[in-house]
Amino acid sequence: MNTITTELSGTIYCEFSGRVREAFRARGWDMWSCDLLLDEGNSPFHVQDDATCTLIVQGMHDRMAGVHWPCTYFTNSGVRWMYGGKGTALDPQRVQRMNDSVFGLTTLLRTLLDFKIPFYFENPVMHGMARAAIIARLPWFKDATRQTIQPWNFGVWETKATCLWLHRLPRLEVKYQTVNECRVALDLPLYIGQTLNKPRAACHLASPSPDRWQHRSRTLPALAAAMAEQWGDYLQSSLFTP
Repeated sequence: MNTITTELSGTIYCEFSGRVREAFRARGWDMWSCDLLLDEGNSPFHVQDDATCTLIVQGMHDRMAGVHWPCTYFTNSGVRWMYGGKGTALDPQRVQRMNDSVFGLTTLLRTLLDFKIPFYFENPVMHGMARAAIIARLPWFKDATRQTIQPWNFGVWETKATCLWLHRLPRLEVKYQTVNECRVALDLPLYIGQTLNKPRAACHLASPSPDRWQHRSRTLPALAAAMAEQWGDYLQSSLFTP
């Protein structure tokens, strides 16, 4: 990781797909990815390592960073599993795993803040317990700039709410403000039979399998391209003060 020599350098943490990394590299960035998993495409620009360890080596050279922290114990759509899948009593093992994940995440984000690196943190909509635990360890999170986006905002006829918490980066400009704008642009019918044509929740309807979590965690190419174009241009413009 310490071979980076260009001014436009960065790291995407917790990314094994390389989609965001490659979107930035296509625009001239010396962007790397880091994850406990191997890179899907065996890229030479990926480091298989713990994000918090790699950050200490790499961080001070980065112009920006992205954090795609695992959402297993954070996501609101899966909050029932914090209660063992049913009932009202919290599962102490899952709560401990959530707290362990919060510790790792906040360690990484705090170091990025200390380095004053522009970064984004990406995750699904969080449940209240996770949000409160993160704020308790990192007060910055409470008032951080936040943006919620959908695939259809970028011309992909799917739905999957994604939250971005931003530090020294602007909100992304979306291509379509409403589902109907996207539908019209894609020339899709308003109804399929007698059913209103809505974006498909492809992520949540994926068939159960051991690697379903991997399919659900990959960044959509359209979103990765928007990140690289908009944030890349912003960080090279007069609007940004290093």
